[in-house]
Amino acid sequence: KDLDEEFYISMNVSFKELASSTFIDEVKRILKDVDLTKVKLCFEIVERYQLEDREFMNGIIAELRQLGIQIAIDDFGVEYSNLDILDKIEYDVIKLDKHFIDEIQSSQIRKETVLFIGRIIEHNNRKMVMEGVEYPEQLDSLIKLYPGSVYIQGYLYSPPIGIESIKTFTIPEIEVIENKKD
Repeated sequence: KDLDEEFYISMNVSFKELASSTFIDEVKRILKDVDLTKVKLCFEIVERYQLEDREFMNGIIAELRQLGIQIAIDDFGVEYSNLDILDKIEYDVIKLDKHFIDEIQSSQIRKETVLFIGRIIEHNNRKMVMEGVEYPEQLDSLIKLYPGSVYIQGYLYSPPIGIESIKTFTIPEIEVIENKKD
């Protein structure tokens, strides 16, 4: 079956791994066996350490993007992944940390934070994925904030699955409570 044009496979990497002297060569070696016209790859930068050498890292990221690999900033908004990272590295996708999704239906601060980050992402013509969506009420709140343009990741749709299960995986139908602004 043909996959949606926006479907991609993600792998978590850190700045430390990206900075390894053999990383790019290993990626190129692996990509010799992958048809990137059929499979899209995304490296999700999961960072628990500060970005040390911005110029060097942007060179690595540029090379990965030239190879056809998307770059995502994972768990955005927590630990070292602060707003200033949006000016420091090139990226395609922001994956907003689950912290902002928890209790979004009742927290005005979380709603405003999601809206603020969303405006920055839209201004930069990038994508934002909301991580950790577990309940229909959370999905409903997100749809009210972003009618028609919400990317979702979370147990509401599926727990993580193995590669062998992806061939038979189907996205469950989720009933949205109501689609109008608060």
